[in-house]
Amino acid sequence: MKQLAKALLIFLLLTCTLGATSQSKPVQTTICNPINLSYRFCLDGTIPRREAADPTMVVYKGEYYLFASRSGGYFHSTDLINFDLITTNDLPLEDYAPTAVVMNDTLYFMSSASPTVKIFKTADPKSGKWEIANAAFPIGMIDPDLFLDDDGRLYFYYGCSNVNPIQVVELDTETLNPIGKPVAVIQSDKKNYGWERSGDYNEVGNNPWIEGAWMNKHNGKYYLQYAGPGTEYKSYSDAVYVADKPLGPFKLAEHNPISYKPEGFIASAGHSSTFQDKYGNYWHISCMTISVKHMFERRLGLFTTFFDKDGTMYVYTGFGDFPFKMPTKKISGPEELFPNWMLLSYNKPVEVSSELADHPKKYAANEDIRTYWSAKPATKANGSAWIWKKNRPSMQFK
Repeated sequence: MKQLAKALLIFLLLTCTLGATSQSKPVQTTICNPINLSYRFCLDGTIPRREAADPTMVVYKGEYYLFASRSGGYFHSTDLINFDLITTNDLPLEDYAPTAVVMNDTLYFMSSASPTVKIFKTADPKSGKWEIANAAFPIGMIDPDLFLDDDGRLYFYYGCSNVNPIQVVELDTETLNPIGKPVAVIQSDKKNYGWERSGDYNEVGNNPWIEGAWMNKHNGKYYLQYAGPGTEYKSYSDAVYVADKPLGPFKLAEHNPISYKPEGFIASAGHSSTFQDKYGNYWHISCMTISVKHMFERRLGLFTTFFDKDGTMYVYTGFGDFPFKMPTKKISGPEELFPNWMLLSYNKPVEVSSELADHPKKYAANEDIRTYWSAKPATKANGSAWIWKKNRPSMQFK
């Protein structure tokens, strides 16, 4: 009898354990743009909006660190799916367009500033503790990029202007000060390069903002990308120049822009950083525009990136706003990321509790982040209390 009771107890324990395992939270393997971050409301006292933009992603000790404009901290991830926010009082996090680079097992950080620029460093970014590595960097600028070559030499690319070029200068790796004079490497040419013409559809004649420099080295070639024509446009994109040396001379790549997404649920794929994940895959993390409440109302998108057999760099934005699988190995093409899911709700009939005239129910299924459905507002009753008209806001697809 005791043996039977013991066997029954073991059976019940195994059943409970298997039941708990089978009902555990499933592991997420797919993501969708814009990536899921805690986009913070801006604190500058202007029109309320949330934003994260001008991203730099680096890999430090096998994990990912994402720095973006005015985000209240920086983001950390182990899988490019889930991100946690690290806050700190040591960095100027309200400055725009931060950059970072790993050098000698230390992570360095700087952001756009003028006239006083500082460079910071840490060996423990998870702690949020940073110290000053250069208290008075002598170049005031916007949109910095720090690039460490594989020979140990450090270079500084910078520039954000509708008049001035993007420039580069080598830095001393000990003092982090410039060596020599800056060299101009990219100048706007909107008459010949259609992607530099301003406007959602490159139809406006204003001078473009040439900005967001980022350097990668691949198979001995230097790929210097830059963004234009302006962060508020759907046409915001990245093009690339190629050189044999980090200071140039640079030649425009044959195929441009390399990163372009003028339509979809959320548009634009400019001002990016390109990095390799821990499996060797290249990724391009970019600004994506809403720019309805404010010009700088923006989100971030992640796109797979490749170099073909001829050394041509290209960013695959075909999945755009659709779910894609995050790989756990080296991939050879974007088709390996497709999860065989398709969108079924686009422009389907929708029933709602109520709607505002300028935010009708059709906007709930039109796949455009710049428009949205809104229920009618609540109305006052009895002088102070608030009640909903008819029903609480609700929506269902038919």
